[in-house]
Amino acid sequence: MSVYDINDPSRAQIRFEDERVKMVLTRFKLFYRIREVLADFQTLNGGKARLTFDSFFHVFPTFPVLLEARYRGNVAEACRPVDLFRRFSEMFLFQYFLEAYTRHVADPDGRPIGLVVPFDGYRRSMIVHNAALDTRATKMTYPVPDDKPPYRVTVEPFGVFIKHLAKGKWSPNLSHGRIIAPQKVQEAQVSRDISFAPWMVKMLGTGPALVLYAWLHKVMGSSSGYDRVYIHKLTEGERCVSATHEQIAAETGLAVRKVKRGMSVLRTAGLIENPSGGRSFIRLISVALANG
Repeated sequence: MSVYDINDPSRAQIRFEDERVKMVLTRFKLFYRIREVLADFQTLNGGKARLTFDSFFHVFPTFPVLLEARYRGNVAEACRPVDLFRRFSEMFLFQYFLEAYTRHVADPDGRPIGLVVPFDGYRRSMIVHNAALDTRATKMTYPVPDDKPPYRVTVEPFGVFIKHLAKGKWSPNLSHGRIIAPQKVQEAQVSRDISFAPWMVKMLGTGPALVLYAWLHKVMGSSSGYDRVYIHKLTEGERCVSATHEQIAAETGLAVRKVKRGMSVLRTAGLIENPSGGRSFIRLISVALANG
């Protein structure tokens, strides 16, 4: 499950993967079996022993999430935190994850797939994965274009992710070669319908502003599911919708120019505001919500 040629990894890749495997062994209280993982590598590859997720999964074949580790230097220069939100599907991190996803999507147990990578600002690395887990971490979840597999991809700190996994039911001593209570993966969105209330039509007519307001109202009223990817917390207890014009156009079926025009109408009517001063953050005025 290593990303690079097993016979020619960089020193940075060797060190990065070694440290990530140790993190997993430590968190699951399996460090006493580190010699088994090292011996597995030597048996299969010869040469100097080292830790890889390949050998980890040979020793612990029922681990609940399939993991890879991929090192890339100067990630902060090539991928700013803001880019994760604005154009994640175009970023190399998403492409790296798709490569890992393609390698393991045929897993007979349907386990989630995770790619561990370094990233500026994430202590001890982050993980890009398709698991449907409530780790209670600060995370970002992105819809895959056209709602295709793996449907949604999440980015969050790796340390928090494995800490959450370690609280689960998995144990190598209890599995007996079987996957016990496999973790759930992201699935296709069942319904993405937009509902139009009579008061919305009366207030806005039937133009693009109506469609936009109904969509914003739907997103802000959602406590779970697909719409959560567009919710952003500005301050404690204050939420807004965080989406680009292009993303809103894709969700509503409107042309980008119609989205811009509709947003202008809603701002002029005092129904939305941009608390950050930018186009990405949109807050519905509470008075308008009360009218619903």
